[in-house]
Amino acid sequence: MAKAKVRQLTKEEIEAKKEAFKSKVSESEKRTSQGRPSPAKEFLKEVKDIIKSAIDNNVSYKQLSKDILDIYNFKVSEQTIRAFAHTVLGVEKRTKKKTTTSQKEAHKPLKSQEPTRKESSSFEDTLKNI
Repeated sequence: MAKAKVRQLTKEEIEAKKEAFKSKVSESEKRTSQGRPSPAKEFLKEVKDIIKSAIDNNVSYKQLSKDILDIYNFKVSEQTIRAFAHTVLGVEKRTKKKTTTSQKEAHKPLKSQEPTRKESSSFEDTLKNI
């Protein structure tokens, strides 16, 4: 498939088509879901007290997602629940635990052991051994 050539537009051409472009963009804006929350967010707002309580009791976002699917037969991703918890419920982000030095050493890969070479004193000694 050949690529379309891009040509330079004149200022007159841009001005002449500006209104048509503006109305087309306006129509596109009307068709998008901006200003209207997703069904998942609407659902989470309805059960936000339960979600907040579960998070406070250290229930994982993954488990919440599974439980919602099992009980309500409604799929909400764990990422959506996490974003909802941070933005709407004000839940602080969980930080990763730092590992201690002893844990790092336990998981250190072993150093590769290179075979030792027997060094000969001269080239002549090497030839004698052959």
